[in-house]
Amino acid sequence: MRHEVMSSVAINRPEAATLGALVTEIAQRQPAADAVVCGQTRLSWEELDEQVRNMAAGLLRLGVRAGDRVALLAPNSAEWIVTELAVASTGAIFMGLNTWYKASDLEFVLAHSGARVVITVDQLFGAPVLEMVQDVASRCTEVEQIIVIGDAPAGTIGWHTLVATPSGQCPAEPHSDDPAVVLYTSGTTADPKGVVLHHRGLIDNGWEIGERQHLTSDDRLWLGIPLFFSFGSANAIMAALTHGVAMIVQEKFDAGTAVELIQRENCSVYYGMGHMTAALLEETRRRGIVLDSMRTGLTIGPEQTIRMTAELVPQICNVYGLTETYGNCAVTDCAEPLDVRATSQGLPLPGMRIRVIDPETGLDCETGQVGLILVGGRVTSGYYRDPIRTAEALDEAGWFDTGDHGHLDEQGRVHYTGRSKEMLKVGGINVSPIGVENVLLDHPAVRQAFVIGRPHTERGELPVGILEWSGPGPVDEADLAAHCRSRLPSYAVPVEFIAVSDDQLPRTDTGKVRRGELASLVAKE
Repeated sequence: MRHEVMSSVAINRPEAATLGALVTEIAQRQPAADAVVCGQTRLSWEELDEQVRNMAAGLLRLGVRAGDRVALLAPNSAEWIVTELAVASTGAIFMGLNTWYKASDLEFVLAHSGARVVITVDQLFGAPVLEMVQDVASRCTEVEQIIVIGDAPAGTIGWHTLVATPSGQCPAEPHSDDPAVVLYTSGTTADPKGVVLHHRGLIDNGWEIGERQHLTSDDRLWLGIPLFFSFGSANAIMAALTHGVAMIVQEKFDAGTAVELIQRENCSVYYGMGHMTAALLEETRRRGIVLDSMRTGLTIGPEQTIRMTAELVPQICNVYGLTETYGNCAVTDCAEPLDVRATSQGLPLPGMRIRVIDPETGLDCETGQVGLILVGGRVTSGYYRDPIRTAEALDEAGWFDTGDHGHLDEQGRVHYTGRSKEMLKVGGINVSPIGVENVLLDHPAVRQAFVIGRPHTERGELPVGILEWSGPGPVDEADLAAHCRSRLPSYAVPVEFIAVSDDQLPRTDTGKVRRGELASLVAKE
């Protein structure tokens, strides 16, 4: 039987204002309940609290102090979660690093942040990584210590040795307004930016996100997304922590392993992307099973993706947000009708303010009018050591320029239409790629659709559809073009359809398609 909207065990809003205090508070409420499960590791809340305290004390013994940066390059694991919470508990700043980083990326982030400690593993998804980390760290003058999860070679410190040593008396907690996390966003066209997030903001936003999902301490969250992504470390983990939800961690997404883990651990909360959902649905159909423990969770994507995900997770929530807005600033309520959850990104969370303005005049748009989305309230304090880009993104009144286009409906719900830089200019007319993609996805022959512009000497750009077909058979492209013409103005109809397989689509480490790289699949005029 599917879970109902609300479980029987509600949880009060935590009083803690810092991450370390939050773990202790939940541990005092439910000491023996599962907190983190990963592989052979199973930690209760009491055990999680003890490990966080022990590691925090170990870091302090190594000389880590408030404001220091501590970087982690490792796969999803129980150690990952303990490390994030322990670093923040010392007053230092935690940095979860992208596991796809090459040496040049790692060197930039370590040097730019001035990280004093790097925590890593010997092997990353079967490939050696420790030697690269040591080589890069040797060129970053502020790095003083390397801690290794697993066997620690000479010149490094063992992670488990730190955690195994009793904490003793720890110094006072950091302040709720202190920075807890710096997450470096992907830099596809420029150097990565370090987004600063604070203790109180992480806790408050995590609580509000969990409330939209109606989370309780009976819930069990499946975590197969990369934890270094803000969707994981600033969103999923914080929603789980504030509600006492068990975190069931998968090192790396694999549909077969995920299905077995979700079944075995009776997971009820889902965080995933559209391609993950499609893979899970295919796997469950192949096995002839239903993951009937799944109740709610978060995903992003067009209407078709939300409806597809609802086949797996009936009360899935649609979301809008960025790392700079603590992961999400708008979330649908899981109890709302699917038609609402599939067609909007929901109301702003309490404590968040969202405006849509005309980018040319700066005036607020009318209801339903597409413009530039600004977010105020619980947003980043800025980019770490980057005052120029901070000033570009945040105005004096604290409004954050998302660079996204969308509109607000009569109820105040957010409707995202695309990145401002993704808007096509066809013969001088703005064309939203997402609007065209939604039409393409309504055709039964199309599984995935992406629309980009091909440069044209006379019309500026022409729309081109990059598509994955839903079946192996031949597709009547004339029928697809007619389908588009019946629902789109002539200038928005793709002039060409390019068929690709899913593995040909360039993706980020978090599963999002790199739209800027799709142009390589399109021939020039």
